[in-house]
Amino acid sequence: MAEPKKVDTLVTVVAPILGTTEALVGFVKEALELLDSTYTNYELVLIDGGADETVIEPLHELLKELPCIRIVRLSQSSNRDVMVFAGLEAAIGDYVVVMMPTTDPTRVITDLVEIMRKGQDIVFGLSKTPIPRSLLGSIGARVFYWYGRKYLGLAIPPDSTHLVGLNRRSINALTRIKGRYRHVRHLTRQVGFKTGTYHYTQLDGGTSAKERGLVESWRLAKEIIVSYSHHPLRVVSRLGLVASAVNLIFATYVIAVYVLNRRVAEGWTTLSLELAVMFFLLFLILSVLCEYVGRILEETRAQPAYHIMEEMVSTALVADATRRNITK
Repeated sequence: MAEPKKVDTLVTVVAPILGTTEALVGFVKEALELLDSTYTNYELVLIDGGADETVIEPLHELLKELPCIRIVRLSQSSNRDVMVFAGLEAAIGDYVVVMMPTTDPTRVITDLVEIMRKGQDIVFGLSKTPIPRSLLGSIGARVFYWYGRKYLGLAIPPDSTHLVGLNRRSINALTRIKGRYRHVRHLTRQVGFKTGTYHYTQLDGGTSAKERGLVESWRLAKEIIVSYSHHPLRVVSRLGLVASAVNLIFATYVIAVYVLNRRVAEGWTTLSLELAVMFFLLFLILSVLCEYVGRILEETRAQPAYHIMEEMVSTALVADATRRNITK
């Protein structure tokens, strides 16, 4: 029986180095086996954003045994979005699949590539089962996604995962965005390309949502809101205008009372209440302004979000040795 014909294209799988050593090694072997049996050319780009050396060491051995692997090591500990963007900027594939080794099964690679080959530029992964979160985490996620839909123009479903497929032109558009804060699931919904969705079942025991605590989730939500919208500025500016108008009315009232009634009570409570409200609004406005000023300062520094410390590659980098004109 003849072997099925391989698809003549170059596919890149980008995956941050997460999880245990055993899980990572299993993921690498499964992914390469699937890629080798399906596509004429492929590569697996693993991004290290601060993993322990005990996790990295076994991957070194795989470079000697298996082809088409690249390990890109960043110089500092980085979050998933930074690692993913480092992988996208290093990828050379016609189609790129970004996945998490801890939660995404390797079989989804062929499905996403096929959807993109049929005309979609970007394909988002959606979990068929609810993503595990604590009660407070679920409430916070619902509030954040509601806010994103209403005020940020980002319609991200609550069951959205980090799995995403991108073709070459959408990657080129994303990598031209040079801001320091680049969040994949948000920017991919803003570039304006044709998008599709892919429903799948995550691996049992996945930790995509469990690893992030409430403090980290709040920090991330604040960073996204400030980076992608000036809505908080508008809110506090309107609050400031309302408070100023109320203060002006109150001042007019005080003058009228003084003119019409010479025997005026001290009004300590009213004055204290007004001062408390005004100072509350003042410092609220200042705190939001500080967030934006901080972002402006970091952006004007023009510092890259990451630095590549080293890149390790397999002995064989190209699956099809006859194809030598692969360029980024």
